[in-house]
Amino acid sequence: MSKTKLEAATPATKATLGDQTAAILDAAIMSGELPPGARLTEAELCARYGIGRGPLREAINRLEGRKLLQRIPYVGVRVVELSYEDVTDG
Repeated sequence: MSKTKLEAATPATKATLGDQTAAILDAAIMSGELPPGARLTEAELCARYGIGRGPLREAINRLEGRKLLQRIPYVGVRVVELSYEDVTDG
């Protein structure tokens, strides 16, 4: 049985799929793979990382709580655009 992209990219731990997905998305945001202002769709992220919608939604909610993603009504989810002041004040 082959591993999904998510399983291959993360070490075996007791972390849930939501935890692992949040860590992968966090790393993608920090590295610029998901650039500031980028619109994220569930379908694209599920296909890119080989994950289901449940863990993805959990991860998005976590990253939204950490102010890395922003949910905009009638638009969707976007990666936040942080200023230098936003980063240094936190």
